[in-house]
Amino acid sequence: MLEQTVQEAEFEGILGRQYAEKLGSERAGLYLRLRRLIRPTTVEIYEGPVPNDNEIHIIRLDRKPFGSHYDDVYLSLFLEFEGTGQIVPGDKVLETTSGSAGVSFAGIGRELGYRCIVAIPAGGEQARVDAIKAQGAEVILTDAEKYVSGFPRWILRYLATNRDVTFLNHSMGPTDPRTRKPTINGVTIEAMSKWAYRARAQIGLPDIYFPGIGNGSSVLGPGGTFGAYVIGFESVLSGVVYELIHPGRYEGMFGVEPGSLGRHNLPGLSGKGIEFPHIEAAIRMGYLNEVVLVGDGFAINLFREVTGRSPPPEHVVRWDAIDPGDPSIGRTGRASIAVALDTARKVHGLKFATVSYDSMDRYDSAA
Repeated sequence: MLEQTVQEAEFEGILGRQYAEKLGSERAGLYLRLRRLIRPTTVEIYEGPVPNDNEIHIIRLDRKPFGSHYDDVYLSLFLEFEGTGQIVPGDKVLETTSGSAGVSFAGIGRELGYRCIVAIPAGGEQARVDAIKAQGAEVILTDAEKYVSGFPRWILRYLATNRDVTFLNHSMGPTDPRTRKPTINGVTIEAMSKWAYRARAQIGLPDIYFPGIGNGSSVLGPGGTFGAYVIGFESVLSGVVYELIHPGRYEGMFGVEPGSLGRHNLPGLSGKGIEFPHIEAAIRMGYLNEVVLVGDGFAINLFREVTGRSPPPEHVVRWDAIDPGDPSIGRTGRASIAVALDTARKVHGLKFATVSYDSMDRYDSAA
């Protein structure tokens, strides 16, 4: 038996022995180079005024090479699918996204030699569509009105007629045959935990973590890593996860059902129609303690158009009313900071972890 080289040992230690052996040294080396590129995680202190001697840290995932918290996820997902022989370079691979994950999927897929197809609801941020196309991916626009709730049926139809396409599905794992419900995607959750570990190494253990709530992966993974009290946020136009935490309260406050007010302008956050296993698991495991509703001028105006009245301001945190410090921080990052600032008025001397999920140049719709 040949003695293992230093390079082979490094591949095995970082990528895992089963993957390193399957991929071979050249391919494993490519994954390793991408991992070193994606791995760094920047954390900054919020320089604006913070009440009551609290401290806000911003995890700048928008500074990742492909500009989002999904950079770590897609490198791990491609490694899992390729390392287990489900795909090979040159294959067609599919993802569905509200836009947040699409650029990372397309960019990393291109670097690895895959032909990426991204399904995204029409009528959203054109800046995201353009950024996905710039990475060489094919973009398919799905029903605008159904938003992400239209994905499950669309996927079944698409894959039935495109059998040469593999669906990575970052949002959930395989369906449990016993419960007939989707399971969590362990690869996604572990990858989300990785950037949280790197952030924790810089800031220590935060007292409160403020994630946006979309499919729940950035709640469940980092929530366990930080071991903090978790205050998530979603658009006031959605409220579907707020309803899970506080049954009946949303309709009691606003007089309408959660998710009935129309499409919000915070892509990546929750919408009506899909029960994500990561959200259910986060709630069950105690990694989502509170949900705050956020809004902006667009959300308030749409709320007024639909209901004939404005939402009570005490029930909505305005993300567009704060100075994020860095104007390049995107809307969901600003919302994370806004909820932290609102919370800071009620507590003293605590350390907060917020997340800048993407940059402002990924948005072009009205706020």
